[in-house]
Amino acid sequence: MYEFSFIDLGLKNFLTDSQGNVLFLEFDSFDEAEEWLLNNGQNYGWTNEGVKYWCWDVETGEVDIDEM
Repeated sequence: MYEFSFIDLGLKNFLTDSQGNVLFLEFDSFDEAEEWLLNNGQNYGWTNEGVKYWCWDVETGEVDIDEM
């Protein structure tokens, strides 16, 4: 499992929960993360103006993106 967050390009910020905390969700792949976003993103203010899938494991160097 990999830890993901989503940066909404319309908001220019991470998607957050109702308390303003950045969402940290675990998925097995970018495809699963995308599916979750398409099904649930609107509940967290997603504008559908573009998104960057932020995989914390890749960004910290724990996982090579090509190995996912």
